[in-house]
Amino acid sequence: MEKVCKSCGIKLDISCFTKSKNTSDGYENKCKKCRQEQRKKYMNVCETCGNTFKTAYKKSKYCSQKCKPQSKRKRIKVKCSICGKEKEVTHSRKSLYKDFYCSDECKNKGYSKQYSGENSKRYNQVEIKCEICGKVLKRNSYEIIKYAHHYCSEVCKIEGYKLLFSGKNNPNYNPNKAYEDRIKNRNIEGYKEWIRQVYKRDDYTCQCCGDNKGHNLNAHHILNYSEYKDLRLDINNGITLCKKCHKHFHDTYGYKYNTKEQLIESLNKYKNQAS
Repeated sequence: MEKVCKSCGIKLDISCFTKSKNTSDGYENKCKKCRQEQRKKYMNVCETCGNTFKTAYKKSKYCSQKCKPQSKRKRIKVKCSICGKEKEVTHSRKSLYKDFYCSDECKNKGYSKQYSGENSKRYNQVEIKCEICGKVLKRNSYEIIKYAHHYCSEVCKIEGYKLLFSGKNNPNYNPNKAYEDRIKNRNIEGYKEWIRQVYKRDDYTCQCCGDNKGHNLNAHHILNYSEYKDLRLDINNGITLCKKCHKHFHDTYGYKYNTKEQLIESLNKYKNQAS
C-alpha cells in the first residue's frame, strides 16, 4: 500500500507514515520525514564542526551523527537485513543485535516479518469465557498461563475485582473494625463504583460550573449519605461537582438534612452569577 505525502508530494510506502485515528485511511497525510522537518524550529551551532543547523530540540549540540562524540568510536560494516545495503555500526551494537536496517522503511518491513505468523502475539489464540458475563474471548496461551482471571471489558473487570478483593478478601480488611465505622468512613461495598458511575454519567464534568479539567471532582449525594441509607448507592441520588462548588454548597447549606431543592437553588445561584 502506498500514499502521497501532502507536504513533499512523493508517493511512498505506507510504512513511511505515522498511524492516525483522525484520517479515513488510518495514516497521517504527511510522511515521517516531513513531519520531522516541520518540528525543526531551532537554529543551533554544532559544537564539533561549527556549522549552523535546524533542530526540533533547543539543547541539541551536534548537527549529525558524525559530529557526535560517540561517532568517533570504531565501526564495522553490516548489511541491511531487508535490502542488503551496507551501513556502519559500533562493535557493541553488532554484538547486541542480529538484524540491522538502513532506514525506517526497511525497519518496518523487518519488524513486520519478525512478528507475523507464529511470532505474532495473536497467533494460535484460545477461546475462553469471561468470568462475569460468560462472553467468549480469545487469549494467547501465555496470557492464560500468566493471568488467573479473564474479563471481556472494564465493567466486568471491576465486577470481578469487587468479588476478589471485597470484604474479608481485601488485603486491608480489618476484622476488628465495626460495621458502623465502615459506614462512617464510606468504606462500603460498591461505593467506589457508585462514584465512578456518577462521574461517567456526568461526563466527568462539574454540573455547576462546567469544570472538566480532571483530578478535582467529588460525587455529591443529593439527599444525605447519613440520613438516606437506601439511597447511598443510587446513581440518581448523585451529582458530579468540582471541589470548589462542592465546598461552596456545604458551606452554605451544611452537611446534614440536605435536599434536592437546596441543590437546585445552588445551581441557579451560580448560573445567575455567571450571567
